[in-house]
Amino acid sequence: MNRKSIGLLLVGFIITIAIILFGKSYSNNKKEELLRQGAAQQQVVKVETKKEEDTKQAELNKKLEGFQANRGALSLIDYGTLVEQKKGSLKIAFYGDNVKSEKWTEKVKATFSEKIGSKKVELSQVYFPGYDSNKLTNENKVADLVAVNPEIVFFMLPVIGNQKIDISLENSNQAILANYQAIKEQLPESLVIAVTPTPSSSLSEKFNSRTLDYKSYTAEAEEMLMQNSIPVINLYGLYNEKLQAGGIDLASTLNADGLQLNDNGTSMTAELFNAQLEVPMDTTSGIK
Repeated sequence: MNRKSIGLLLVGFIITIAIILFGKSYSNNKKEELLRQGAAQQQVVKVETKKEEDTKQAELNKKLEGFQANRGALSLIDYGTLVEQKKGSLKIAFYGDNVKSEKWTEKVKATFSEKIGSKKVELSQVYFPGYDSNKLTNENKVADLVAVNPEIVFFMLPVIGNQKIDISLENSNQAILANYQAIKEQLPESLVIAVTPTPSSSLSEKFNSRTLDYKSYTAEAEEMLMQNSIPVINLYGLYNEKLQAGGIDLASTLNADGLQLNDNGTSMTAELFNAQLEVPMDTTSGIK
């Protein structure tokens, strides 16, 4: 091989090495550029996400301020939203005269969860079937309610028990008011809503020695509570209105005992009650 060939080989070798080095450098630079672009894009996404979160939070804060300003006429759904945002969860409890086998209150819990957009809704059923107001007080059953510490209490009025023990309407009202006050004394920031019972076919026209049936005690209790500015959901009245409007026989919504709800009654009660969660009421006696 002559000198010229050797020289050409050397030149070719040097060019090849240069190309390889250039390519490697270019690849590294391109990689770094892509990494920088990716990092910049991620930063943009983070900034945009933060802006969206801040906007949503600002909108929520404005909504909560509106809720707080409207506490005198606020729906229970909006009140539940306010509580959940303040405490990180919402605990509701049904307390008083009801049976643990009932199924409609689970539907109420589901409605709260859906409407306020939270999975942190807890339901407690603190029931004392057949109890009257005096028995609730004498046995201090409110302590069982205090143990679950709910933010919203639905007080199932023990009017059927009051009718059975034959106390006067006035004494029944005083005893119910004492039940309410006992709850508020031990749970001062809980919003307590009184709830009248659903109608009963077996107890209708079943009078005590005062010639009073449970309907008289229910009507008197509702009037007394309203006069004392205590929130009430008149489930008894709503249920009867639904029956009359639809031409529905009461017995077709109850079990054979004429008292407890069957599947039809359960669905109707849940529907009626959940609709009341959207109705404005005075919530100023609840959380501060």
